[in-house]
Amino acid sequence: MRIKGFGPELDGYADPSVDLERHVRRRTEAAVAAWSAEPWDTPDQVRAHQARIRAAVLAGIGGLPELPTEPPVVVHREPVPARPGEQTGGVEVERIVFESLPGVLVSALLHRPPGHATATAPGPAVVFACGHMREAKGGARYQIVCNTLAAAGLTVLAVDPHGQGERIGSTDHDRDTSRGWGVEEHFRTGIPLWWQGRSLMSYMVADLIRAVDLLDAMPEIDSERIGVTGNSGGGTQTTIAMALEPRLAAAAPGTYVTSRLAYQRTGQLQDPEQHLLGGTTAGVDHGDLLAVMAPRPVRVLAVSSDFFVIDGTRESITHAGRAFTTLGAPEALSCTVAEGTHSYNDELAAASAAFFADVFGLPAPAPAVGPHVPLPEEQAWTGPQGLLIADRPESVSITDLITRGASEPLDVPDPVAWLTDRVLGPREVPAHADVRWIGDEAEPRLFWKSETDLYAAGVLLPPLQAEGSTTEPVLTLVLLDDGTATAAAGLDDDLVAGPAAGPCLVLDVRGTGALAVRARGNVEAGSVRSHLSKLSHDLLWLDDSLAAGRVYDIVRAADVLTTDPAMVRRWPGLDTAAEVHLVTGAPVPGLYAELASRVSAGRPAGAGARITKVRHTAGVLDPVAAARTVVAPGQTPDGWQALIPGLGRVRF
Repeated sequence: MRIKGFGPELDGYADPSVDLERHVRRRTEAAVAAWSAEPWDTPDQVRAHQARIRAAVLAGIGGLPELPTEPPVVVHREPVPARPGEQTGGVEVERIVFESLPGVLVSALLHRPPGHATATAPGPAVVFACGHMREAKGGARYQIVCNTLAAAGLTVLAVDPHGQGERIGSTDHDRDTSRGWGVEEHFRTGIPLWWQGRSLMSYMVADLIRAVDLLDAMPEIDSERIGVTGNSGGGTQTTIAMALEPRLAAAAPGTYVTSRLAYQRTGQLQDPEQHLLGGTTAGVDHGDLLAVMAPRPVRVLAVSSDFFVIDGTRESITHAGRAFTTLGAPEALSCTVAEGTHSYNDELAAASAAFFADVFGLPAPAPAVGPHVPLPEEQAWTGPQGLLIADRPESVSITDLITRGASEPLDVPDPVAWLTDRVLGPREVPAHADVRWIGDEAEPRLFWKSETDLYAAGVLLPPLQAEGSTTEPVLTLVLLDDGTATAAAGLDDDLVAGPAAGPCLVLDVRGTGALAVRARGNVEAGSVRSHLSKLSHDLLWLDDSLAAGRVYDIVRAADVLTTDPAMVRRWPGLDTAAEVHLVTGAPVPGLYAELASRVSAGRPAGAGARITKVRHTAGVLDPVAAARTVVAPGQTPDGWQALIPGLGRVRF
């Protein structure tokens, strides 16, 4: 069976292709405006705000793993041989591998300042968080920055994050680095962690905290003078560490700080560890991640032509400046803007070195005599293959951590109430659904308001009940991967075989079928790099999800269509007391249907239509399996559109 489906822009009646984007932006603007008005007029108000931000950041990454209390175990340490005739500025480099969690190994380079061996007093140190560079700590640009800092008198510990440097392929103990790194691996590991209600950032920042532990345990390091810096994804890690590690005495986040609204307007995508679950709803913006450090010194490092746009950087510095001023340290927050595009360039490296030297009481750095010559990548390796898991297969991988975490049920006393809150809680239900009937009599097309600024839609299949029948009608909703667009290509007979008598409608929920969001670039809608995926991430910041909204659309459709006057005229007896059946044709809508059924059954009697039967023709996506499965490189994690954070650990 085929249906005609909707023409463009709902047959010219509305343009839903931008509605979800506007919906997300409106909610974000409202949350930002509400929190921006919070008074910071007294030190107590600022400190209360800082405590709330720390708690929100911790919740947004799903908490931290249980960290050991003793200093990290160093499993490998060796100096890099001197390179005669090369310009190193007297900086010495050591290769280090340490445990951040039991069995979890972190590869690192320790850059030693000139004269460190003859120093008579402990000196300052900086943790360097690597951004999205395949070589990570071994990348030439990052080595130059670390050497610049070390030449200024700082000991610098640069660590490889998960999915980069020597930790590429850490998901499957495979040494083939051509099969995806960085963003690609972060999606493959970050999405299962979201299903668990956790974040890859939890493990990344745990590495940084343990790096501070390692420096703190070194007798040559002054534990009162430890800072952190990094750019891009390393800038993200830096800001999260600023919120969660109270021992940090200073910080220089680079080429990351902008603002939620400014970055949202760019339409750019970020990978999973860079998002805070519920962060915007809890009032966490980039400026708040700066303010949480006050009055400890912060130098924001930015470039003039970044996709982390500079106008947002200025907004956040102004916002955070209120906290520093109220705490009596307005000069402790500063910013360097270098010319250029996204990079921790030489100008920013010099500014960072001058900043840390100043706040840690070191002499102003002297101009470099010549360029710092980085090690060849192979010389930065801590093992013969340059991959921790391949070199030490007995170690614990991020996949191992994901599998363990998936086996820990979420402590939810009432799973249905938890789910109902996720699905119904964030919604703005319009006073009137305003159902509109368009198209011909043989195949009516309907659309209505699901939320105040979002539509749902559907196409009625030919009548399944003979004229004059006295059988009580049943509303049947058919749920497909892409709704009416899938149905227009042809419906399998088993989807509509033997349904109950009454109206049968192929339903479009937000972002599907006739309600598809506009595309950006040449990215397929099903890709984790699509614009729809980007909007789904924005919803996670709002303590919401695309999947929860779609489940709501199903429940709302049942309520609307069993009370619509035109529907009731066609099928007398149809009302909210009538049965509603769901038929699904793919695993993802299969999960939506199961969740909608639970939410419907959990509502008080009389609160709306009842979904009494669900029939699947192609299986159901399993959230528990999604929460423990890291797909192979090149594959898309199962059902990212169906993700509700924490659902993979809820046991119904």
